[in-house]
Amino acid sequence: MKEIKALLGTEIIRFKLREPKNETMKNLFYWLEKLDFKTMIHPSAQDGLALTHGYELLNVVAPHDAFVDSLPVAGTTAEELALDAMLFAVHTKVVDALITEDGRTLANAAEFGLGNRVVNSNRFISGALYKRPELIKYKSLAVKATTFAECAIDNDFFSSFKQDYVGFEDWFKKKANSEVYVCKGDDSAYLGFLFLKLEDEKEDYGDIIPAFEPKRRLKIGTMKVESSGFRLGERFIQIIFDHAHKYKVDEIYVTLFKDREEIKRLVYLLESWGFVEHGFKSHKDGRKEAVMVKNIAYDIAKCVKWNFPAVQYRKRKLYLPIMAKYHERLIPDAERRLDDLVANEACRYALEKVYITTATQNPVNNGDLVIVYRMGDKEKKAYSSMLTAVGVVKEIRTKFSSKEEFMAECQNRSVFTVSELEVLWKRCSKTLGVVRFVIINTFDKRPTLKWIWDNGIMDFPNGPRPFTEMQDTHFQAILQEAGTADLRWF
Repeated sequence: MKEIKALLGTEIIRFKLREPKNETMKNLFYWLEKLDFKTMIHPSAQDGLALTHGYELLNVVAPHDAFVDSLPVAGTTAEELALDAMLFAVHTKVVDALITEDGRTLANAAEFGLGNRVVNSNRFISGALYKRPELIKYKSLAVKATTFAECAIDNDFFSSFKQDYVGFEDWFKKKANSEVYVCKGDDSAYLGFLFLKLEDEKEDYGDIIPAFEPKRRLKIGTMKVESSGFRLGERFIQIIFDHAHKYKVDEIYVTLFKDREEIKRLVYLLESWGFVEHGFKSHKDGRKEAVMVKNIAYDIAKCVKWNFPAVQYRKRKLYLPIMAKYHERLIPDAERRLDDLVANEACRYALEKVYITTATQNPVNNGDLVIVYRMGDKEKKAYSSMLTAVGVVKEIRTKFSSKEEFMAECQNRSVFTVSELEVLWKRCSKTLGVVRFVIINTFDKRPTLKWIWDNGIMDFPNGPRPFTEMQDTHFQAILQEAGTADLRWF
């Protein structure tokens, strides 16, 4: 069997040695070991790093000029040049993969066609979990609303906050009765923590430069997510956007010290959902935090994901039927069961969902709005079939050059297992389409198929078919009946 080599970015090794108890690092090295990867490091990592951890040095070959010239953003510092050499090692297949948190290298890899082999730790863990679910470390996870008082501040999870913020423990105790969202694993290890604060036009922003204009804002007061492979970061982003919708804020913002290696994953996640750097927040001790802001407005020059939760209304409205057995796993929020998010399936937590279809003859466009239709039991079709949510299409792909490309597109966002996806590819690769969509809102009241017939939206005995278009009046009637007519459109 061919030896599989994974090259680790110097920043990951540094973080691993500095914080060996960190859950992300524990998960990363758990999967590297379980999948029999041979871990390697660049010679530049020797300085100041103990080589007693089983790492092997990479035999470095300097990138040739043609490779360097083809990079969208070539390195200039010694550390950046080392990363370019690591990327070259992947390009020349000296190593099979590079795991790094460096945003420039990840962007270069994507542009160079190496996006599936050069990944951050979170994506590596997600991919490993999806390919080998029988080795999943956590048997159950739960995202729950609780209070500060119920959280153990002496846990190692909070050590980085104590280091970065003077008086963090006192502040934590003062917030005893405030609501937070927490995710913990089987062993009670913290995997995620989120605190949100609503601010009005009278909020004092004297320590933020450039100064904020008066607006209604949602502040991400405290957020930390470890890489577990279950897309918990997206689950927390969804909670943030749900609050932004509920309180009709104009902006969302967060302040963070970007010099921490573990913060790079969070920054990458926020940037992918439209957060941009505004300026900085000054502290009394002279330190500065970066301020990242998401404006709740629609920019037609940007993609659907970047704009979300801002969504355009003047788009086509389509039906998206999903079989009941898949619906409850793919869109658990629409099922409204107490144990919906106590599970170990990443597709439940992902904000960006994947729908696989063979109905590619019906055109679907980025930005199209979809009403999710939960296909019910045949015996009780009129009442068990119902409309459950409204979403927006991020993108659709209908042509794949290989099975591997198709599998990568579905990874960790689909309800299908690897073996099920392989069967789908074998049977209908020429007609497969992968639709990525984001749920805007789940319905408080779920209109049944019987309601659809009674209100003349469809004729008996017909039900919604994949991506059939509906009239705007029918779309509005559905939202009205579902108790979701107050959505903000742009």
